[in-house]
Amino acid sequence: MMITKPCAACRYKRKKCTENCITAPYFPVGRTAEYEKARKVFGVTNIEKMLFRVSPDDRRATADSIIMEGNARHDDPVLGLSGIILDLKSQVHSLKIEREALQQEYLASLLEIERERPLEATVNVPQIIKDVDMVDQKVILEMSIDLNKPAGTSGGQSVKAPDHEEEEERKPVVSGKGKEPMEK
Repeated sequence: MMITKPCAACRYKRKKCTENCITAPYFPVGRTAEYEKARKVFGVTNIEKMLFRVSPDDRRATADSIIMEGNARHDDPVLGLSGIILDLKSQVHSLKIEREALQQEYLASLLEIERERPLEATVNVPQIIKDVDMVDQKVILEMSIDLNKPAGTSGGQSVKAPDHEEEEERKPVVSGKGKEPMEK
């Protein structure tokens, strides 16, 4: 059975696209412009070799990586994806500095509030520092960088700070041989 329209690779090579064409599922006619960018970076033969050498399960990811690198090299011929990575690292670094400054400001305001309160109503500053660090770690984990997503989309979910007012009561744990309950 013959495919009616040739894939972008077969179209470039001006040959008929057969049923067992390795590039057809990943570079259909609609992705001709992306294929052209990738072809200029890697070459037709190398693209086919890369797809042939990986397992069939990994071919979609390989084709997407080839297209991504081709697009990046088209936009920035010198650095390509490395330029994007360097830019993102710079943004992460500046955000870390900003976060640390905001943490210092927040802690300073808590200490100021602490000084103004009477001794009975004190704030547990070490616990607050621990909670802020936990929230920061959750935010960093949720900031997964997915270059396949278009700009402006967010892959993370909102993070809710831990609420200490709704702490669960400690329940006694009963040990095995009829002994008295033990505290957790």
